[in-house]
This record gives sequence, C-alpha cells and structure tokens, in this order.
Amino acid sequence: MKKIFLLLAILIAGFKSAPLKASGTPLAKAEIITKESINQNGILEVQVRIKTTTDVFFASEPSFILPKGWAVKNIHKLKKTKCKKDGPVIFTFLISYPKTNLPFFPQEISGSIKVESETDSASTETIFVEGRIYFTPYKTVEVWSAADFHNSKRVWLTEGSTIETTRIYIPKSSIPKTNIPKNHTMQALWEDDYTLKRVEGLAYSIPMLAIHPDSIAKYNNDDLPIGVEPDSLFENTTPALSPQ
Repeated sequence: MKKIFLLLAILIAGFKSAPLKASGTPLAKAEIITKESINQNGILEVQVRIKTTTDVFFASEPSFILPKGWAVKNIHKLKKTKCKKDGPVIFTFLISYPKTNLPFFPQEISGSIKVESETDSASTETIFVEGRIYFTPYKTVEVWSAADFHNSKRVWLTEGSTIETTRIYIPKSSIPKTNIPKNHTMQALWEDDYTLKRVEGLAYSIPMLAIHPDSIAKYNNDDLPIGVEPDSLFENTTPALSPQ
C-alpha cells in the first residue's frame, strides 16, 4: 500500500511540474545581426533577427535606447505583425548619428518589443535585444550583437581606460591579427597568460599567444617586443576566443 501511495505522489508531482517547464520557455528571442558598414555617413542600417517558439504577433511598437543625439529614422508599424514559429523574421532599422565627434569607444544600443501568443492571449512577454556600435579608425562602422561583441578576438577597452582617445586614421591592413588559433587548447599553465598588443587609435587590444617564461626572462620594460604591454606579460588576460 505504501508503494502505491508513493507512486501516486510521484505521478502527481510530475503532472504539476510540467506546466512550470512549459511556461519557462520564452515566446521569442531577438538578436542584432553582426555586420560592418563601409562608411561613416551618419546613417547606419541595423538588422534584428527574431525567432519564436510558437506563433506570435507583436503587441506593441518597438522602443529603443540609443546614445545621446542618435535616433531611429524608419520606425515601421510593427504592432499586430505576425511571426510564425521558428521564423526567423528579420527587421531592418535605420539609425542616424552625428557625423562629427564620433565616439572613440563602442556605444551600446538596445531595444524591446512586446509579443503575444496567437493561441493564448494571456501569454505575453517583452523581448529585449542589445548590441554595440564601433566606429573603426579605418572609416567603417561595426554593428555587433551582444554575444559576438563579448566573444570577439579582441579585449575591448572601457571609457574609464587611461589611454589616448583622440581619433586617428589607421589602415586596416596595418592592424595585427591575433595569432591564437581557433579552438586553442593549453599544453602548459603559462600558456594561459596571453599577451596583449596595443595599437594607438584602437579601442581594443589584440590578444596574442603567451610568451614562454624563458623568453620573458630576456626582456625588460625597455626592450619588450614591439606593441606588447609590459603588464600583460604577467597578468592573466584570457579573452573569449571566438571568430573575429
């Protein structure tokens, strides 16, 4: 008899947990599409990809949070627009920004929109998206999804960094590329201490393979390899290593 009651209790618990699992599935997810614009003319095209787990429609118009002086130029009427399950649906927006005094550091942009299930009016949620905009020193504009920005083969500097932030032109071909292979695995603990190359005019450092301890002993702060930051020889600066 005890075994029967125990089995019934387990079955009841299982039935109760099922709705919780289903309700934890988001109706939709959104991400900015990473891309590069070839000029800095004051207008930037930004694309947002939306994937849904069920048939939904937009229950509101999109809202945006942009840097001061920026604006969305072509806000389409999205309310009541339908999105089928597993789309995806891609929407394009034009953002205007001042062409003078371009920011040195990457700028954050974000947006949100409310979605509602077509089959259950009580099932609604607000989805959010964010990304970064970087004005390169070689006159292009990079649009980054939040994930790609974080996982890029760059160690991004912040606005609190004590570096020269005057914008200067740098040919793209002159910027070194990381020499860390994709899916690199360490063979020794010292390989975790990546070195960083700094290039004046960039808002990021370039991670490079660690210098062998025997080689470090040969250098002092006056004769380090060109572009290598002294502190990075000894500090753990492990970046996320994904395709640039």
